[in-house]
Amino acid sequence: MTGVQTCALPISIVRRMADRYQWAIKEEDVFLVPGIVSGYNFACRAFVRPGQAVLIQTPAYPPFFTGPQNNQVESVLNPLVFNAESGRYEIDFEDFEARIRSGKVDMFVLCNPQNPTGRVFTREELTRMADICAMHHVVIVSDEIHSDIIYSGENHTPIASIAPDIGNHCLTLIAPSKTFNINEEIGRASCRERV
Repeated sequence: MTGVQTCALPISIVRRMADRYQWAIKEEDVFLVPGIVSGYNFACRAFVRPGQAVLIQTPAYPPFFTGPQNNQVESVLNPLVFNAESGRYEIDFEDFEARIRSGKVDMFVLCNPQNPTGRVFTREELTRMADICAMHHVVIVSDEIHSDIIYSGENHTPIASIAPDIGNHCLTLIAPSKTFNINEEIGRASCRERV
């Protein structure tokens, strides 16, 4: 697809992010990739050094596990904890921080809304995860393909939109395929702040 980067899709993405999330990105921050899984694999290759790892919150979408395998790097797991009282999965921040602090993790893959639980993380939770990652120079790759498919009463916040210093170490993966049921052959987009 020669010249695909010059199409109107990046302009549409910039406008959609501004309209839906009050998130100001630029056209040059938008890169088209052949799919979310491909974008994730590209990120594993680009940001994770040999012998290092990707932090994955479980339960997780199965390709999150194959990305590190495909790129000969390790996976480190941070299981979400089901809270029977609230009826939702929660982050074990003590475990999250310990795994990041180990020095073994170069990249954290965030899925927000979380797949398969449907959990939409709060701004406070996102900020706390981002702060921990920033403190230890861990890049955040955020799969936000389900951002338009959330439970009533929930609000999606792109993690990279919270603050410029957070956005500077995030790669956000989005696509129209879930929201608009667009055939995957049309392509998907990856939108990023400066990583």
